[in-house]
Amino acid sequence: MAMSTGECRNLVWDHFTGDVICVDNGEVIDRIYDYGPVYEKPEVAERRLIELRRLYRRCSKDVRELQLKIKRHTRLLRLARSTTARGYLVDYDRLLGNGRLVLTVYSRRSLGVLEWFRRRGLLPVLDRIISVLSDLEPRAFSRTIRGRYMLAYMVYEMIRGRDPSYQQLDGLRGFISFTTFRRIKREAREIVAKHGSLLMGVIKNE
Repeated sequence: MAMSTGECRNLVWDHFTGDVICVDNGEVIDRIYDYGPVYEKPEVAERRLIELRRLYRRCSKDVRELQLKIKRHTRLLRLARSTTARGYLVDYDRLLGNGRLVLTVYSRRSLGVLEWFRRRGLLPVLDRIISVLSDLEPRAFSRTIRGRYMLAYMVYEMIRGRDPSYQQLDGLRGFISFTTFRRIKREAREIVAKHGSLLMGVIKNE
């Protein structure tokens, strides 16, 4: 289809737009549509194919990792649901972040103990004690959250020169039995005897 009349001897074809342009005056003389196959040099086609394969492998790896992550999270959520059905509470943010149930499941008694310590401003120093002693005394601290914080509290009191009694635990006696209290207190004495100097530095900055 002619876009302009007149004679022009110097023509050029813009293969992107299909326009036939007169070089002399810049007028569009005609428009040609090429429906033939696009030609690529063999080396260009080979590079493009290599890049597409590399992209496919990278995407396939990302998809596999995502599928595995979804599978792990689904399994964890299924375990968490069965755990909550038995009366426990689950910290779902920590569960999905850690990828395991350890330190994510709380009984109502554990929450009561944590709240007792929180109201007294003791949670930060007890967390530091637990963090230090979990590597040094893994067996002693591989107990329930309630027992772990009670043991850290006993250690904390003894490092400060106090000898806590069961009667002094007003508000905590409903969460821990006297028998458990005596066992934890005995373990706390052993820990303080072994790591007392180290623990002094832990509680110094409370």
